[in-house]
Amino acid sequence: MKPLQIFSAWLSKWTPAVVAVAAVVSFFVPAAFGWVRGNVQTSLLGLIMLTMGLTLTGEDFRILASRPLDIAIGTVAQFTLMPPLARFSQASSIFSSGVPFRADVRTAQRDTSQYEVDNLVC
Repeated sequence: MKPLQIFSAWLSKWTPAVVAVAAVVSFFVPAAFGWVRGNVQTSLLGLIMLTMGLTLTGEDFRILASRPLDIAIGTVAQFTLMPPLARFSQASSIFSSGVPFRADVRTAQRDTSQYEVDNLVC
């Protein structure tokens, strides 16, 4: 267990640097992260979300419970403002990165297969 604790402490301290290095490498050598797609991408995102959730404490939930208006505003914005903003960012060349930003599950299910066919990397 001690090596895991040491690695966890190191990663906690150096996470910003690790993320920055990964971003630079993926920018200049995209093939290095070509394996992060499909189920691997979903699993990594799930792992990240799980580890973030494990850091929550009872105090965090007490803070949330004491601010119901903030929670309501965030929830309403998530379902009313985010989808149109996603559509705008996908259509605008200002935000275009070549990666589709999906606003909802139906769009992702409908468009993903065509996106993958159009952007096959051989």
